[in-house]
Amino acid sequence: MPAELLVGQPGQITVELLVRDRTAVLPETMELLGVDAAGRPQGSALATLTDDSVDPDAHKHDALFSGAWTVDTSQPRELRLRVSMR
Repeated sequence: MPAELLVGQPGQITVELLVRDRTAVLPETMELLGVDAAGRPQGSALATLTDDSVDPDAHKHDALFSGAWTVDTSQPRELRLRVSMR
């Protein structure tokens, strides 16, 4: 994920999460959420993280789950993110 994006320039962020014990998660439930300073989810999921070799995920079943979304860069702001299973 880039450390910074320019205001007014569309920016896509890709997040990757390594899951060491793939049997401990239900792959279709991994979501990337925006959270507030207290860690509370804000709005709906930003992206679903997958391990299925469909873009942006590079390799199927490699335990590296990936998801991407285009960030609204119209105003400067700090992003806080959390991965969750629904």
